[in-house]
Amino acid sequence: MLLPDGSPRLIITLDDNPRYSITNAENTNKPTRLSSSWITGFLSRPIIYLSEKNASTISVQFEAYGLAHLLKVPANEINNQLLDPELISSTGLAELREKLILKKAFKDRIALLETFFLKKLSNTEFRSGIKEVIMNFGTYDHATLKSLSVEHKYSQKHILSEFKKSIGTTPKKLQTLNRINRAIKLLNEPQSISFAQIAYSCGFYDQTHFIKKFKEVTLMTPGAYVKRNKAYPHVINLD
Repeated sequence: MLLPDGSPRLIITLDDNPRYSITNAENTNKPTRLSSSWITGFLSRPIIYLSEKNASTISVQFEAYGLAHLLKVPANEINNQLLDPELISSTGLAELREKLILKKAFKDRIALLETFFLKKLSNTEFRSGIKEVIMNFGTYDHATLKSLSVEHKYSQKHILSEFKKSIGTTPKKLQTLNRINRAIKLLNEPQSISFAQIAYSCGFYDQTHFIKKFKEVTLMTPGAYVKRNKAYPHVINLD
């Protein structure tokens, strides 16, 4: 199970093993077979990803605003989905995948990906006007929509619209997810930290508020999360 972390991704498979997804983790009865490459938009809830144990893939993680910018598609149109990018635009990913499969050394695959994306980026432009607000949003941990509007001299409506187009969510929801991400990092620290300390450190009102928001995002309490078998902090093993 993949937990939301605010980062859209491009996944490219390097073998012919089938992969399946369940975009509603609360309903595990309807798996959908995935294409050989897929993108994940902004996730506001967990999704389930099923594959063979020895499956080989490459995952490219983008900044919150990066994938929509690269594909030139509004981010809120691909929220909570795993989509074949070729259905959105002609990306050249099928050819890229074939080249990656032929490359056996990890460094050669990374170099190939770097060349591919640098070429893509050279042909795109970030929407002007709101760039600084979005790119520097990580520094606005306690900012309100009103304060962002005053500081950057854009209307609140304009900021909301641009966040939804570029990231797929509102500033407030992204703030909450960023706090949950910091909490997840602390929950994986070797030393024991109380939930009350984590709540305070991550900007929640109190422990109750922290637990409520954590469950909304991950579908489990922090206590249940700690007990789960995890491949990575945002990847929960279900078997």
